[in-house]
Amino acid sequence: MTRVAPRVAPLAVIAILAGIAIGAAVFAFESWTLEDMHVYLDAANRLREGETLYSITNPLVAYQYAPWFAAVWIPLTYLPETVVAIGWSAILIAASFVSVRPLLERRSAGAVALTLLMLPILLFSSARSGNVQPLLIAAFVIGLERRWGPVAIAAAASLKAFPLAFALVYLVRGDWRRFTVAVGMTALLVAPMILFDLERYTVDGPRAGTLYDLSPVAWAVPLAGLVMLTILLARRRSTHAWLAAATTVSMGLPRMLSYDITFLLAGTTAAPVNPAEDEGTAGRGRSG
Repeated sequence: MTRVAPRVAPLAVIAILAGIAIGAAVFAFESWTLEDMHVYLDAANRLREGETLYSITNPLVAYQYAPWFAAVWIPLTYLPETVVAIGWSAILIAASFVSVRPLLERRSAGAVALTLLMLPILLFSSARSGNVQPLLIAAFVIGLERRWGPVAIAAAASLKAFPLAFALVYLVRGDWRRFTVAVGMTALLVAPMILFDLERYTVDGPRAGTLYDLSPVAWAVPLAGLVMLTILLARRRSTHAWLAAATTVSMGLPRMLSYDITFLLAGTTAAPVNPAEDEGTAGRGRSG
């Protein structure tokens, strides 16, 4: 019995997660609402017509991102909504699979279990609602260790703020160029918000229970600990530095939705660093 249990337990977990995933799929395809996509399109329409971008007082339908993202959607406002819905859904579905591909390549029971946990969340919580999350996660998984990693961080931080914590890894490694690009681009993308009327801007909305809801102190203390852990692991150039940073991002969000946990994929599946490229960028960081 003791020899069989270690083999049966992973299979049991995988079976349970597979069952949950199937149930989530049935629900999602019966209610593929794309409500967040409509928020993006409505914001683009307001921007196109010269109306106030942050004018919606209902938190459930409020546009809360930097203006550039609404501007990107302006060309799509001239297309039939059905075409946009199909195209955007296809992009988010593809990005969801890209986000978990490194897990599938590991071919272990743990990787399969994590895939069955994360993929349904990306597909049936985020993509179903039309949220940009799968694209952000895919960009992190592919690009954090690449030259355009700072751009991915800046784009995500301009939309959801806390992903800027990923830049902490660059900073502690001494990669000043990447850190400066990430922070500088974030500032450039967010700065145009001051040109708009922010009187009705809101960050409220539906949320999962967080420590911030319990107490700001109960939220801040472990968050500070995660920041210190990220610094320690990055200083040691540990492969777990990205996971610590991803946990910091997920933990830091005071308004956490169910799919925000998928930020952890950026830490568990980020493409490994290219030694030659890393040595070059680290050298530039030290010399700068």
